[in-house]
Amino acid sequence: IENTEGWELVNEVKDAIENSFDENNIRYFNKPVFGSVELAEYLSKQEEKTEGLVIDFVGVCTGICVISNVMLAKAFCTNADIRVIANACACVSPKSHNTALEAMKTCQVDIL
Repeated sequence: IENTEGWELVNEVKDAIENSFDENNIRYFNKPVFGSVELAEYLSKQEEKTEGLVIDFVGVCTGICVISNVMLAKAFCTNADIRVIANACACVSPKSHNTALEAMKTCQVDIL
C-alpha cells in the first residue's frame, strides 16, 4: 500500500543503490502493477537518446516485477545497455531469483 512501511524500499536495497550510484542519476517509478506505466511513458520519451544510455534495475520480486520492467526497457530502449544488479534484487526463493536472472540474460540483459 503506497506510503506505508511495506511500500518503502528495504534498507539493504536503499543502501545498495546509494552506495553504487550518483544520486543525480537515480529515478524511482511508481509501480502499481507488475510493469510500471510511469516507467514505460518515461522510456518512450528517451527513444532517440538510447545510444549510450545505461539503465540499471534493482528491486523485488525478480521473477515478476523486475523482469516485467526490464522487458519494458528492452522494448522501448533497444539500443540502451539494460542491466540488473542481482544482489540488489530478491525473489520468493533463490531458485526463482536465479531463474529470472537467467531469463533476462537470454534477452541480452546484463546481470551484474
